[in-house]
Amino acid sequence: MVIPKYVPYVIGEKYARTHTQWILEHSKSVQKRILGHRMTIGKRHVLTFVASTDTTVKSRVQNGIITIQVPSVMDYTDPHVQTIALKAATRAVKKEAEDYLPSQLYKISQHYSYNYKSVSVKNMHTRWGSCSSEGVVALNIWLMQVPEELIRYVLCHELAHLKNPHHRQVFWDELATMDPDYKLHRAELKSYHPSLT
Repeated sequence: MVIPKYVPYVIGEKYARTHTQWILEHSKSVQKRILGHRMTIGKRHVLTFVASTDTTVKSRVQNGIITIQVPSVMDYTDPHVQTIALKAATRAVKKEAEDYLPSQLYKISQHYSYNYKSVSVKNMHTRWGSCSSEGVVALNIWLMQVPEELIRYVLCHELAHLKNPHHRQVFWDELATMDPDYKLHRAELKSYHPSLT
């Protein structure tokens, strides 16, 4: 569980204890998810599992296809195969995000006259993005798994932090100039998790 720095640990612990059943059910459903054949990865990749005469699991990312070669003695649901598939898919999504997100951030920043120092693309586990007080923007590679309008919302959100490094009303007013439907997009984004599954 992640809580803001200003929230006392005791409050976070109390919240977790009152939602134990939901946490247990949710963690079980996450563990059961398996990467499957022909699964869409990011915006332009497809994951495929192919039988192989080789004795080791191998992966290749080429021309929008993530190929996992599975030895005939194994199944694609095997934990080792799934680990290799996840690593290959993460590699593909990271490259896709590096090609796409910085250019989109630049376009929006130019349109609305924002200046940031630099942008990086990272595999983050809890946040979709961040913006430091020095103007350094970090974006999560897993944005490539959400709809375009939600990607745009996150980019606008981080740009709004350049002038307002907080979430007071002036920040939301600033964000509304770029994304009038930010409340809808913010709510929708909560149904996604920064991960592949």
